[in-house]
Amino acid sequence: MVYEIVRYTDGLMGIEFRGDVPVEVRETLKKAGWTWDWYRGAWTDLDCHEDWAVRALIEVAMDNVKPRHKMTKEEEKALKEEYLALVLADEKNPEHWRKYYEEKIGTLVRLTDGSIVEIEKPKIETSFCYGESGYDMEDAMRSCTRAMNSEDHFRWANLKELREKIDVLARSGKRLGTMCSVIVTPTNVEGISAFHIGSLWDHRGNKKYEEVSEEDRERLLEGYRRVYAAFEKRINAYLKRYGLTKVRAWTYWRDA
Repeated sequence: MVYEIVRYTDGLMGIEFRGDVPVEVRETLKKAGWTWDWYRGAWTDLDCHEDWAVRALIEVAMDNVKPRHKMTKEEEKALKEEYLALVLADEKNPEHWRKYYEEKIGTLVRLTDGSIVEIEKPKIETSFCYGESGYDMEDAMRSCTRAMNSEDHFRWANLKELREKIDVLARSGKRLGTMCSVIVTPTNVEGISAFHIGSLWDHRGNKKYEEVSEEDRERLLEGYRRVYAAFEKRINAYLKRYGLTKVRAWTYWRDA
């Protein structure tokens, strides 16, 4: 694993990783007092550690990294049936709604408390709107032209939301001025949970909200990567069949 130990001018030191950081390493750092800093895109602590001690901490954590369990087809099917049984339990006509719920599923994730999180199957967007406040109208028009003529832009625009969630779950890169906690909360269906990306401060009065554990963060991350890979294949198949013939893009002017 590639990383760099950095000392900042404000009395903090950081560990800047390149690429994925295994859950065992993240848990070890948290237990040792290190915290994730979105501003710097690094794990930080007071500048009170020797470099050799930091490297030793990471090496010990790496020795404890275990292979991740990958669900078999049978396990995926059983989890899907369990989820559908939960969401359809209160429906008056469950067979009528079964197909609707099935088609929404991108993948399902079992959290450590036993509850299930559904990651919905994303839809391919073909309409893009760019609105600016007068002085940026030329940029909006350029974006509009790019959306109508660039397959790379089409892929980027459709995958953007998934990519951002993966970055937050993986603690990848910097997010200036943003508090990005991954928060889990129960839904109105017992046994099913939902998660949000935001700030714990926004939900400080709601005791049902809590930040996910490193293990649950890893499970959600794996789930989103599965959905991302499947969606990328769908987008490529769509472009092969239709190209950009169905894409519509426009701009609008609004007062500054």
